[in-house]
Amino acid sequence: MRKLKRLFVSASFIAIALLSINTTQAQTVQIQKQELPKNAIEFLDKNFTKQTISYITQEKEWFSTDYTVVLEDQTKIDFDKNGNWEEVENKAKGIPTDFILPIISKYVTTNFPNTQIIKIEKDSNKYDVKLSNSLELVFNLKGNFTRIDD
Repeated sequence: MRKLKRLFVSASFIAIALLSINTTQAQTVQIQKQELPKNAIEFLDKNFTKQTISYITQEKEWFSTDYTVVLEDQTKIDFDKNGNWEEVENKAKGIPTDFILPIISKYVTTNFPNTQIIKIEKDSNKYDVKLSNSLELVFNLKGNFTRIDD
């Protein structure tokens, strides 16, 4: 009887562990543009009007949802759950700069005139900007240059 009880308890722990692993994994599904948050749709309509969407994915984790839009020209745009852009990247041809703070765009064109911005990433306290010459620049949230990242 004790062996049966131990077996049952062990099996229960294993089942709970497997279920918890499964629920913590991200679930990624393909979605349509109209399923994006309003801010993301407006961002795409304003800044990428001439581009065709290749595909959109929604990644749901336990406490967060993220969206990735890939355009036919291989531009990749990541949005948070509210549709705010977090990262825009196109290593092949660079990205448009209309949505980037003017002070950042001006700094890049003034100090690195023969380069393109190929990636910009925004987080809670800074912008990381990667240039076509492989330099990575860091700006504060006001757009002021702080340093070159190694």
